[in-house]
Amino acid sequence: ITLNGGTTTSICSPSGTVTLATSLSGTPVVTNPVYYWYSFNGTTAQLIPGETTAQLIVNGLAPGTYTYYVGISSDEYCQTAEPDRATVTVTVRPFTLSTEITANDALFCLGNDAVITPTTTLQNPVFSWYLTNDTTQPIVSGSTIGGATYTIGTDGTLTVSGLTATSNPYTYYVGLASDTTCLNQAGNFKAVVITVSAGTTPTTTNLTQTFCLVNNPTIANIQVDQTNVTWYDAPSNGNILPSTTALTNGGIYYASIIDATGCPSSVRLAVTTTVNSGTTP
Repeated sequence: ITLNGGTTTSICSPSGTVTLATSLSGTPVVTNPVYYWYSFNGTTAQLIPGETTAQLIVNGLAPGTYTYYVGISSDEYCQTAEPDRATVTVTVRPFTLSTEITANDALFCLGNDAVITPTTTLQNPVFSWYLTNDTTQPIVSGSTIGGATYTIGTDGTLTVSGLTATSNPYTYYVGLASDTTCLNQAGNFKAVVITVSAGTTPTTTNLTQTFCLVNNPTIANIQVDQTNVTWYDAPSNGNILPSTTALTNGGIYYASIIDATGCPSSVRLAVTTTVNSGTTP
C-alpha cells in the first residue's frame, strides 16, 4: 500500500486528506477484483462502505495515527481472510506552532551583525527563515536582499549583516519541522523583531572653541552637554584620546557617547579648537 504516492507513513497534510493505493502482484492472476477497505476504530476493523477500488481517499483527518486494511475478492477468489489483509498505519503529523519556538526580539548596534538563535524542545528541528509570515519569501543562506546579507547556520541561527538604522524595525519569521511536527502553517510562524540603534551624537553649545595656551587646555576643557564622553582623533574608528591630551591650535576632536541603548555614536561630534598663544608686550 502506498500513501500519497510514496512509501513513507508519516505525512503532513494541511487538509487532513490522505490517498491510499494498493496494487496486486503478478501471481496469481485475478479477474474483476473488488477491494474491501477497513479502518481500525481502536477495537475492531470497520468496513468502509462503497470503497471497492484500489484507491482510498480519506478526508479531514486530524493529527494522529490511523490504521487501514485492504483485502480483495475476484471471479476466482473469495474475499481475503482478515489475517491476510494488507495493513498500513498512517501518522498525520501536527503543524509546529509559533509558541513551540523560542526566538527573542533583540537590539543591535549599527555596524554589528544581528544574530538570532532559535530554540525548541521538539526533537531534531530543522529551522527555516522567511521575510513574511508564510513560505512565500524564504530567506536563503548567503543571499543579499536590500543591501543586507543573510547567513543561516546548521542550528538555525540567523545572522544579518548590513542592516541600517533608517529602516527600523526589521521583522523576520522562523518556522521548523521536526521528528513529530510539520513546518508551521501560514500565519503561525514565530515573528522576531530586530532593532538597529545608531546611538546618539553628543551635543555642544559651540562647535569651535577657543582657549589660551597659558592655561594648558586639555580635552577635558572642551564643553559638551553630556558626561562620560569618549574622545577620538578620527570621525570613525581612530584612537581614543585621554582627557589629559593637550589641545592644539586648529585641532579637531571627535566625541562619542554610549546612550541608553548601549550603543556608541555612529556619528561623532566634531569640535574644532583654537589655542591662542597671546601677545608678548
